[in-house]
Amino acid sequence: MAARRQASARYRDKNLEKEREKARERMARLRERVNEQPELADEFRARARAASKTFRAKHADNLAHRQRIARMEAYGTKHGPRAWLERRQQLEARRAEAQERADFARYEAEYQERMKRQDGEGKAM
Repeated sequence: MAARRQASARYRDKNLEKEREKARERMARLRERVNEQPELADEFRARARAASKTFRAKHADNLAHRQRIARMEAYGTKHGPRAWLERRQQLEARRAEAQERADFARYEAEYQERMKRQDGEGKAM
């Protein structure tokens, strides 16, 4: 697979101007078709917007991932290789405790609500 990509890259480098000219001609033909048919223009714009939105989302995800890795490596370099793992474990433990507290608070609120309803039903009789 890598060899195929490298061969494609070499071909593009070697035939750069020819490839650019082919792309220009293809885009000129596409613009002609779009100008002739307005409904095609709307579809073309919608596809372009969707592709742009997808690219931006993927690009942002990739960028965030690379930044996380860079921060992780910098932290490991500064504090030692095991420090990052210990820090992750501490954060996960804190997150789990917070989730437990939230679950307990939700359970407690539901329990109090049930007790109020039962008290209200008992007084109504």
